[in-house]
Amino acid sequence: MDTSKKTIRCVTAALVLLMATGQQAHAQQAATPAKTHAADASTSSAAPLSPMDSVLARLPADKASMCKDIIGKLTAKNAGLLSQSEKLRQETTNILLAKTFNETDYVAKMEELGKIGLQMRNNTISAVAAIASKLTAEERAQIVAIFTPAQLNAGKQQ
Repeated sequence: MDTSKKTIRCVTAALVLLMATGQQAHAQQAATPAKTHAADASTSSAAPLSPMDSVLARLPADKASMCKDIIGKLTAKNAGLLSQSEKLRQETTNILLAKTFNETDYVAKMEELGKIGLQMRNNTISAVAAIASKLTAEERAQIVAIFTPAQLNAGKQQ
């Protein structure tokens, strides 16, 4: 694989990791009372930055805001799909634990689960592309630099 393809894969992997941590942070932030940046900065014993906040702190404020906005939209877009996915996982577990295994139902549920997973992946790919297209090469390199090779390779399909 040539260097440019490796670079593209690394940037994509880093942005996908950013999106995943961003979705988690966004969901946690939505569930907790809002704090201002000034209040957070004034406390000397503030909690360490989340991986997403660590990355966004390296970007100009307007681009960090743009990233948060896209991640928030992705989280909202994937929320219903995630709920469906969790329901299907429970249903497949029930099928597997039933006294009599129903292969037809199991296969149908797993195929549906795969389609939902693909839709979530496509939503994430679109969001990563939207973010990456608005960042400079140097900004994308900063994002890649904070992730370890193991993290970048974690989602890689064999």
